[in-house]
Amino acid sequence: MNRPSTLHQRLETVTDPGRLSNLSDNVIGACLRERFMADNIYTSIGSSGLVALNPHKYISASSDSVMHKYAAEYRDTSDDKEPLPPHIFQLATNAYYHTKRTTQDQSMIFSGETSSGKSENRRLAIKTLLELSVSSPSKKGSKLATQVPASEFVLETFGNTRTLFKMTRLPCSLS
Repeated sequence: MNRPSTLHQRLETVTDPGRLSNLSDNVIGACLRERFMADNIYTSIGSSGLVALNPHKYISASSDSVMHKYAAEYRDTSDDKEPLPPHIFQLATNAYYHTKRTTQDQSMIFSGETSSGKSENRRLAIKTLLELSVSSPSKKGSKLATQVPASEFVLETFGNTRTLFKMTRLPCSLS
């Protein structure tokens, strides 16, 4: 299918469809599709919303080095920096530092169909929050950084049961 390259390129680079002047369901859908086709699986919706589309494949943008770039971006106060694209690391980093700055609690809601990537994005968000909160190499921090993911694994394992007749999913997590 041949698409007009200018429209394709324009929609692919739109990181927040809410800022477009001709906003409609079709435009939002086209924007999400073009970004997904370019392996840009995260799209901002306003300043605190994020749409994540599950690529069902490994995306290198979920590595530890990328997570550290988002933490560094938040701390960088210079005006000439190039903003990083939307990501779950960015959302978690913003929530963490907003809580530290204002002492107001923050929430992240992961919603979607089965196999839409909620669990993976929740794990990435928790990993980011742990990395930011346990930045000192103390013994207590190191222990916490390994115990939280391990306990989540145990909860998730026992939260998914299977019988002869049906698969039962009881969502259990540390969220």
